[in-house]
Parts: sequence; structure tokens; C-alpha cells
Amino acid sequence: MIVLFTKNISARLAYIVQTILNPDITITSDIDFYRAQEALKINYSASRILPEELHIKPCGLLEETDIQVKHWECISWNNLTAFCMVENADIPFDIFAASFYLLSRYEEYLPHEKDEYGRYHHKNSLAFKHHFLDSPIINLWWIELDKIWKKRLQTSVSLLKSTTFKFIPTYDIDVVYQCKGKSLSYNLLSLGASLLKLKIEDAKNKLQYLVKGKDAFDTFSWLDNEHKQHHLEPVYFLLTLLEKGVNDKNHFASNPALQELYQQLSTRYATGIHPSWQSGDTESLMEEEIDCLQSIINKPISLSRFHFLRFTLPDYYIKLIKLGIKEDFSMAYGSKNGFRASYANPFYWYDLHNENTTDLLIHPFSFMEATAHFSEHKTAAQALQQLSEQYDLVKSIHGEFITLFHNHFLVDNAEFRPWRNMYQTFLNNKYSY
Repeated sequence: MIVLFTKNISARLAYIVQTILNPDITITSDIDFYRAQEALKINYSASRILPEELHIKPCGLLEETDIQVKHWECISWNNLTAFCMVENADIPFDIFAASFYLLSRYEEYLPHEKDEYGRYHHKNSLAFKHHFLDSPIINLWWIELDKIWKKRLQTSVSLLKSTTFKFIPTYDIDVVYQCKGKSLSYNLLSLGASLLKLKIEDAKNKLQYLVKGKDAFDTFSWLDNEHKQHHLEPVYFLLTLLEKGVNDKNHFASNPALQELYQQLSTRYATGIHPSWQSGDTESLMEEEIDCLQSIINKPISLSRFHFLRFTLPDYYIKLIKLGIKEDFSMAYGSKNGFRASYANPFYWYDLHNENTTDLLIHPFSFMEATAHFSEHKTAAQALQQLSEQYDLVKSIHGEFITLFHNHFLVDNAEFRPWRNMYQTFLNNKYSY
């Protein structure tokens, strides 16, 4: 048994313990009980109690019940950036509080700059400002602490929850097809417009469909083969439009070609809702989209990822919970690849406004091909290196590695073939059987 002593068992502390630490840990505020136990011991209080314990000193964040602007100073600890500094303890920072600050996305509740899409800008984050956005630093902190724990208490018992590496490829279906499901007259006019604008690759794709019936965005059979070859279980997030807008350009949900595809995907793979841009602004629209998708595939929907990764805390997560969504895959930045929550395992969302752990399971991810291309201006080769390094890092810490690709980004033409080849190379190199 492991016993953790603290003077105040706050909801915030209990959340971090339940999320990260060994489930056999008992938390107590009874110092006599703590002293009497024949157990491995962690002391999370201002002063050392026993010589044979791991002493972590609180900085005060986990005892608070409000949200305040914090001005953290950062230090280097075991070659890792750390904050919430303390003195006279076994480590020089409050690892519980620092983990909570990042994992709860505390900083996103504070006044902040938004990006061009109205999202929390990655440049606001402590991780970006102090150059650890490319690391799941919470995982790395605790792995280092686990080494200190084992050495100090002369034990082989891990302080951490046991986790297993998992790779989950995911896809956002923003535009199912380029031409399929549209009328002949529409496709002819669209071809003419591409020619007039000298969009040669675009015109070739449309002409190919008119002549051969092959839609450039129909990369689903190719993906099926990759999944089968590598024994992968992907997740598809399906944009189900009831209203079109500037950032919502898919076929309407009533389109027969779209419905046929969604039904096929849902019989093979896990599928979730991809709430439209407009649904974030219209109270009832997200519910209508979920109901519509459920009627199309004849299955309940419990998974979600926001279109454009556009969400605001806590409002959007509260809305998902009200609509019966159990798992969300939106925790990443649309403008920068990396670890938005500084963590590479699924975790339950902590609602700072109500100070409680919810039952909404968050699956953070760290790589999207569109971000690498459009925001980071990487070549396919550079993106492959970034993707491979992230994969190796998450695998080394037994995390959950999630990628995001789009069917219309994996087309087999001159413009995007390098990205299609990049993804195939990654799967062949990293996930071969």
C-alpha cells in the first residue's frame, strides 16, 4: 500500500492522484493514521514528517477554489522545464499543482488572445512560451519522480498508474467527395471555373471524375487497405451538415452519396460526430447534427471532435456532456502541432467552474497534417520527421498516440501525393506487423 498525506484533500488533488498515480494509493489527512501505517509514504504538506517518505511541498494552487491569473517562473529540473517552485522538499516544484494547471487547461479560463478562428491561441500557453509544447511534459515529470521515489524508498513499486502504448489513427471527414454526389451540370460548371482560374490539378481531378467516375477525394478504399495491412482500428469523425457556411462545405447530410459512405464507415470502424463550425454558435444545431448522424448510421453517437478544433472551455465541453457525448478528441491546437494539455494519455475533463471531475474522457492528440502544411509550412518530409519523433516519444512513455488526417489531403495527385506517400511511409516504418 502507498499512503499519501495532505492536510486538505481537495477535489483538485484527488483528480491528479486518480488521473496519474497508482490506484493503490490511499489519501489521508489524518497524520496519526499516516505515521502508523506500514506502507510506502508520500507527504504532500509544508513540512517533512518522517525520514522515510517522499516529501512534495504544496505551492497552494490545489487548495484554491477560484481561478486567478498566475505568473509562473520556470526552472530546469532533470533537463525538464518545471514551474510552481517550492523550497525544502525532495523536488524543487509542486508537481501535483503543475500537472493540474496544465491538465485542467487552467490558463484557457483566463483572459487571452484568440487566433483568427476565435480559438485559444497556442502563443498564450505556458508550454509555447517556455518551449515545451513539443513534449508531454506531465508524463516526463512523473517518470522522473518515479525514479526518485524508487531510489529514495528502496522499492520496486511504481508510483504511477500502469499504461500501455496505443496508436489510434483518426480522420476528419470535412468534405466527403469533390464531385461525386453532385449534378452533371454542377460538375461541368466547376470544371470550367477551375480551367479559367488555371487550377490545373483541380481541373484534372474533375475531368477524371467526368470521364472515369473516380473522385479524387475518395481515398477511403486506400485507407481501408492501410488499416487492414497494419491491423489498425481508426476513428472517423463525420461532418453532418444541416446548414452550409463559409467554414462548413461538406455535402448536405441528406445527400445519398454521403449517407452511403457514412453507413459503410460506421459498419467497419468507430465513428463520431464532427460538429460543424456553425453548431458552436447555434444552441440547438449540434444536437440536431448528432440526431441526424445517428439516424443515418443507425447507431448512437458518443465520440466527438470539433470542426477546425474550434472550442472554448468550459462552454463547449459542457454542451457535449449535455448531449450525451462521452469522449472528445479535440485537445490539440489547430495552429501548432504539439501537446496542448502536456499529456499523452486519455484523461477525464476537470470542470474548474464547478470544481469537479466530469465523465467526459479527453483523448489528446499532437499531430495534424493540415497544421504541419498550412500553419507550420513544413514539407511532407519535414512533417514525417515530426510525426515519427512524436510517435517514438509517446511510445517510450506508454502513452496514447493519435494522428489526424483528412481524406481530401491524401489524394493521389501531384500536389498532395507527397503527403499520401509520407503517411504510407510512416505506417510502414512505425506500425508494421
